[in-house]
Amino acid sequence: TEYPEYAVYTVGGTLVVNDTEIVADRGAIRLEAGADVTINGGSCTVTDAIGTRVITAHVIYAKGSASKLTINGGEFAQHIANGGGTSVICPAGATIKIYGGNFYHVPVADFQSKIFQNYMGYGAPVDVYGGTYNDDSVTKSGNLADGYKAIEKNGLYYVVADTVGAVVSDATE
Repeated sequence: TEYPEYAVYTVGGTLVVNDTEIVADRGAIRLEAGADVTINGGSCTVTDAIGTRVITAHVIYAKGSASKLTINGGEFAQHIANGGGTSVICPAGATIKIYGGNFYHVPVADFQSKIFQNYMGYGAPVDVYGGTYNDDSVTKSGNLADGYKAIEKNGLYYVVADTVGAVVSDATE
């Protein structure tokens, strides 16, 4: 298919995910047609259980200008080693606000494989207010909310308010 199959597929309506574990082979959550999804903890993991591949796969695919995604915390991991247009969060038009969480993508040579990936040219407003990221895509494409910055320490990017950066930087040692 054009897009991978997802464990949770939302079309419109409101969904609140509280401390839920989702492990999927190709995609964890997909938003469409005005879906409003809030994630409060838990984990969403996509693995390469089928074997080596180069397909499009995302932990969360947030499509549609009327869709909203809010992440207040949790673990989000993409473990597909061959890239092929994979990301932890694909902001395909939805409004996304991230207040916390740990975001991990297997580092690969494929330049399209990132924590955030604007797929197929869709623009998306992503405002990042917190969280820990293992790649620098959090600092690119205007993802950081006004008044926030990412501090790199030992290969991880910690998003903090401009006013508390030094304290967080020292705490990550």
